[in-house]
Amino acid sequence: MKKINKQRKDYLSWEEYFMGIAKLSAMRSKDPSTQVGACIVSNDNRNWL
Repeated sequence: MKKINKQRKDYLSWEEYFMGIAKLSAMRSKDPSTQVGACIVSNDNRNWL
């Protein structure tokens, strides 16, 4: 049986992924005038939640 190795090419970059987390956290803000979100990430792309 032949093994097919197909790698996805349509995935998010690390920057897009972590920016999405920051945007989602901003949406949870109770103050509509200052909806700010943040995501702290290490140099090896590990999210510190």
